[in-house]
Amino acid sequence: MIQRIKKIKIIRLTAKKIMFVKKKIVQYTMLINIIIKNTLYKNKIYIIGTPIHENLGDQAIIYSENQFFNYFYPDKKVIEIESSLAQDKIKVLKKIIKEKMIFIHGGGFLGSIWLNEEQMFRKIVQNFSKNTIIVMPQTIFFDNSPEGKKELLISQEIYQSHEKLYFCCREQYSYDFMKKSFPKCKSILVPDIVLFNNFFNFKSVRKDSLFCIRSDREKINHSFNELEKLLKSKNILFSYTDTVIKKNIYRFNRKKEILKKLKQISNYKILITDRLHGMVFAFLTKTPCIVFENNNYKVKGLFKWIYDCEYIKMYNAKTLEKDIEELLKIKPVYDNKQLIKKFELLKNLIDNNGD
Repeated sequence: MIQRIKKIKIIRLTAKKIMFVKKKIVQYTMLINIIIKNTLYKNKIYIIGTPIHENLGDQAIIYSENQFFNYFYPDKKVIEIESSLAQDKIKVLKKIIKEKMIFIHGGGFLGSIWLNEEQMFRKIVQNFSKNTIIVMPQTIFFDNSPEGKKELLISQEIYQSHEKLYFCCREQYSYDFMKKSFPKCKSILVPDIVLFNNFFNFKSVRKDSLFCIRSDREKINHSFNELEKLLKSKNILFSYTDTVIKKNIYRFNRKKEILKKLKQISNYKILITDRLHGMVFAFLTKTPCIVFENNNYKVKGLFKWIYDCEYIKMYNAKTLEKDIEELLKIKPVYDNKQLIKKFELLKNLIDNNGD
């Protein structure tokens, strides 16, 4: 028995060492790639904190950030700096990056929920104290627990000590929170960057329904039994998916994986989701959708940008059956022209160098 326990411990230690070595190889490969690009290209845009993880929502954000910069600044080369590099190699990055302005990858990781990412951001703010830093469209959320309040105080001190730190908030709640809690920081209100995109039209024969439900720390334990029974009563089959897949995603396979998920969603008559980018993907693919809230305000907040879209509805138990019936009959029309205009505020911020 003792020998078996020792063997298990050795196997676990070996697995950890292998994972550590793999991580370092990936990091140094990315670092070499950044150094090469930094040498090759004169005009550069650095986006720091980008993902290689399995979340397709985050991958759609960095894909869309690239689209935004390619559209408005076609003469500049976007250089991505992955999140773990920003954590582990910040001093090396300081020596490489000579640009006066840097960008932070957007999403919903600032605050007390995803503390590792928040700590990464603090490190960037502290180490690039002389640079203009623009945070791409983000949700900022600190919970009201003692730990959340403690983390807020730490962030307030760090954020507000930086003279050229600018936040793009992707919903009104984050914008109001920034104004109240970080009055020395400058903030603007713009949509989630994925709404900047025009993806391909998917010519799909729609059938059945699809649940896209999160299982991480932002999840609220909604019961979908009522909804499943309702769909069954209408002879609508249902299946489950998620916007998190089981493999890392890099720049070379990013678009392929995003389009694969969009194509999947476009095959259904209706999507039920509690994921922000589940809702956004439904909007982009003209898929009727019922949206449940998550444990912070970002889903409900972002919905306000597309509230006049008739084929996306927030969950309401009292009107659920009526909403389902309407969504099954609707012929969705997708138009994000007005949303794209909202991003001119971000472009103006960049053009004025944050001033």
